[in-house]
Amino acid sequence: MGMMTQGNKTNEGRVVKQGRWIFPVFLPNLGCPHRCAFCDQHAVTGEGTGFPDLQTLDALFKKVRFSKRNRDNPDLLRQIAFYGGNFSGLARERQRLYLNWATGKVVQGWVHSIRFSTRPDALDENEISFLKGYPVRTVEIGVQSLDDQVLKGVQRGHTTEACKKAVEKVVSAGWEAGVQLMPGLPGETLKGFLEGVDTAAGWGIHYARLYPAVVLRGTKLAVAYTSGSYKPLTLEEAIEWCARACEIFEAKGVEVIRMGLPASDALKGSVVAGPYHPAFGFLVQSFRFHKRIQLMIREKALDSGPIQVHLSPSDLPLLMGDRRRAWKALQTSCVGREITYCIEPAFQKGSVGLGTSL
Repeated sequence: MGMMTQGNKTNEGRVVKQGRWIFPVFLPNLGCPHRCAFCDQHAVTGEGTGFPDLQTLDALFKKVRFSKRNRDNPDLLRQIAFYGGNFSGLARERQRLYLNWATGKVVQGWVHSIRFSTRPDALDENEISFLKGYPVRTVEIGVQSLDDQVLKGVQRGHTTEACKKAVEKVVSAGWEAGVQLMPGLPGETLKGFLEGVDTAAGWGIHYARLYPAVVLRGTKLAVAYTSGSYKPLTLEEAIEWCARACEIFEAKGVEVIRMGLPASDALKGSVVAGPYHPAFGFLVQSFRFHKRIQLMIREKALDSGPIQVHLSPSDLPLLMGDRRRAWKALQTSCVGREITYCIEPAFQKGSVGLGTSL
């Protein structure tokens, strides 16, 4: 149940990656005032209904808690996370029960802090004041879109202004703020989505998650899809939308920590349509990597003769892409020209060169 991931921290105005170990506690749809048109958290998380009891959580935590080596690693931020529901929308006593349990792990030195996901309209001043009594560090806000018409269409029950105010409250409390966005919701355009990304990036957030809208069985979105009133993004469109969003976020020092819903058998069996892929984030990064190469080819005016791509061993999977499709597509695009690659062990990850030799 524990998982390694990447977070970030600010150091003199720079975003510095920091390793994280997260123990996730899933609360599917719990605390939510209603069910949004796109939502089926049980399929997304693979978890059942009801509140996990503390005995079960303790047993799971003991199985995955840190070795002394990890526990003493100063560069590893360890957190307990409450995901999948609207944590700050839970009854206060229920919140207190879970927060006290997680705080006990902080006091014992097993983890450093707590994180949770919530709706933007569930963070009033009383809730913030209550949460300040606990070792909270990170709050993820389900923004989904920054277009009021899109939010209304999927029955989110809040406005873009509520999103902004929620982030401001989290930042003012001294916590890390993250946002979740769902490109491709009904009524959303690429232009509107990217404008929303740019707006969110200016709010002082630390990170973002990008979950392209997928049609799940049993949702209102599935009804709209079946009736023909909603057309989800294709996989190719979703990849491009997210790639462009990454460029905006990264330019403003915001890390994109995940793209695409976590793969699971439950989710795969529930997908009706839309850009679901178990390695969606990888596809986006491969797309971006190839865009860089294509731009370099154009800028260097390599209009004749063979092309050789020089790259780090770490980046070879990005060059190849899923089932070598990206590499084959690049070869096809260079009509009448030979294109090869050369692994450069001295190259750092992300470094790319072109030519026949370096």
